[in-house]
Amino acid sequence: RKKEAVTERLVNAVYQAAQDTHRSQPAIPKPVKAVIRAGQTPHAALLHTTDWQCGKATKDFNSTILGERLHLMMDKAAILSNRHGNPTTIGHILLGGDMIEGITIFPTQPWEVDSGLFIQLFTVVRYIQTIIDKALTIWPQVHITSKWGNHGRIGKFGDIPDIDNLDRMAYHMAAERYRNEPRVTWDSLNTDYVQQVHIGNYHAALLHGNEFNRTASAQRIVTKLTAWQTLHGFGDTYIGHFHRRDCYGLPNGTMAYLTGSPESSNSYAADQLAAQSNPSQRLHFVDPVEGRVVAEHILWLN
Repeated sequence: RKKEAVTERLVNAVYQAAQDTHRSQPAIPKPVKAVIRAGQTPHAALLHTTDWQCGKATKDFNSTILGERLHLMMDKAAILSNRHGNPTTIGHILLGGDMIEGITIFPTQPWEVDSGLFIQLFTVVRYIQTIIDKALTIWPQVHITSKWGNHGRIGKFGDIPDIDNLDRMAYHMAAERYRNEPRVTWDSLNTDYVQQVHIGNYHAALLHGNEFNRTASAQRIVTKLTAWQTLHGFGDTYIGHFHRRDCYGLPNGTMAYLTGSPESSNSYAADQLAAQSNPSQRLHFVDPVEGRVVAEHILWLN
């Protein structure tokens, strides 16, 4: 009887813990409506957020500062959506990879982080949920497309398959929270190297950027994208990885957009690349009927 009583208390404790965890999650925001006036074409917002490097520690960047900058990013997205001439009925969020800093990417990395992989992973999941919840207060619907990065890998390069990646795990875990929320939809979280983005007649691609190896030259990026466009049939491309904002025109008139990072004071970039970039992310507005970008914004986060 004593043994049965102990077992019953343990089972009840587990149920109680699960209940407490569920209650501790913030409530999903109530629906918002876009006001569409006569003659207006609803547009879509496209937020490319990438290279969070959660866990990285520099003189003016860490996981806490990352969270503050992501809040600022969403505040600016809300302001620009309100100021945009056409109503925005959906927000497309592109999660571009390297959301996690990792600890085995380069030899000295364990001395340049503020947390281990466990904390990095669950902090990223929480931050993804935070920006989606905020997005639901701006746009009536939210759709997420995601791509993993090289910093999300587990172990040394080549130890395990590339797709067994902590970025992908974070995306799956965050998606579970919205399983029963019809306003939030996710792409299939597939393992395709080139992730496809469809917004009406606008067809783009999401890459991380490590597909171009260490070389960030415009010629290499344009040449490879031109060949991939023939294979996959996409138009514009959104790229992270290089921690800098830029854009290149492709021969067929489409664009390759490079997006920065919320990170700041990257000593590797300063020493090895003689480069440094202010923290930023990218917000576009897309006309889904015309199939083109109609407004481009860099969201400065410092």
